[in-house]
Amino acid sequence: MTASLRAYLRLLENRSQLLRVRKEVDRRFELNAVVRKIQAGPNLPVLFEKVRDTRYPVVSNLFGNYGIIAELLGVEKNKVAARWTELTAAMNPIRDEHPAEADDWEEISPADIPKIVFSEKDAGPYLTASVIVARDPDSGVVNLSYHRMQIIGPDELRCRLSTSGDLYRIQQKMEKRGAPVPAVVAIGGLTDILYQQD
Repeated sequence: MTASLRAYLRLLENRSQLLRVRKEVDRRFELNAVVRKIQAGPNLPVLFEKVRDTRYPVVSNLFGNYGIIAELLGVEKNKVAARWTELTAAMNPIRDEHPAEADDWEEISPADIPKIVFSEKDAGPYLTASVIVARDPDSGVVNLSYHRMQIIGPDELRCRLSTSGDLYRIQQKMEKRGAPVPAVVAIGGLTDILYQQD
């Protein structure tokens, strides 16, 4: 079975595990305030249908409820990490073709991304749950890593690379070669593993 973020949301909704906010929310502070309230209460994934100044809906708290993740993986809560390791060990994270649900895939630029500002002290809008996919130029090993990325402009994202991370080492190798790091930013891509379990 193939999967997508939209398919995962349909699965959650069919299980009554997805909240919908139909009233328009402001992308600056208000959206995050609602998410925090939900996390303190039912702690369910939430879909904001209308977000001011963006044409896209926004989903948040997808993986914030450990009980839902355990249920979807078919294990007790204390077995989630072991099951996740088992499932991801056999996966190839780079696919040459889009899955059968091609309508659920869309390539967008930073200009299209809803620019959510989470708190007053943030320097600007950020992506908070996206994954950078990059390949080591020497070994060919693919690295996936979460990074909080600030949206700077229509074609620029910035993130801090930890010196202990594999992406930092890849970036250092490419910088010595005078070349950029070929990379993909995936949003919602890891729902694939969960959806396949239902």
